[in-house]
Amino acid sequence: MKQIINNIPDSKGYNAFKRDKSFEKLMNFYCGKNLFQRIKPQFTKLGELVGDKIENLTLSADKSPPELIKRSRTGMNYDKIEKHPDFQALEKIAFSEFGLAAISHRNKIFGFEEKLPPIIKYGLTFLFVQSEFGLCCPISMTDSLTRTLSKFGNKDLVNLFFDK
Repeated sequence: MKQIINNIPDSKGYNAFKRDKSFEKLMNFYCGKNLFQRIKPQFTKLGELVGDKIENLTLSADKSPPELIKRSRTGMNYDKIEKHPDFQALEKIAFSEFGLAAISHRNKIFGFEEKLPPIIKYGLTFLFVQSEFGLCCPISMTDSLTRTLSKFGNKDLVNLFFDK
């Protein structure tokens, strides 16, 4: 019987940020040393989650993708999306804990008074998608739609939700 060899390294249990020294050097270069040193703890934290918690949530959520429920038991239009709790936990990490769709639009993300530059958003998203790529589209679309609405939407309405 022929032995099958798996040459793909398993990254489970590793900090995805600390493991990639070139990525850290690139972020340091493009962010500038001062900004990167201030934001680096968030990269380290997300890198740790990618190799552990996010990986575990993803493996579970992938077995139960979101489902569109079109009708109630009685046949009435329902149109509700049911999501597995692990998928919801992934959304909470991406949207709430790390603000991946809000970084370019809001002040006070991670305690910074100013809006962070796009390179921070893209760097953190790069880390996140190493374990969970399925949320990349909703994150990107939320970010893009927010940009469009803030640029072309009714200014009174926009001012209710966005930092001035």
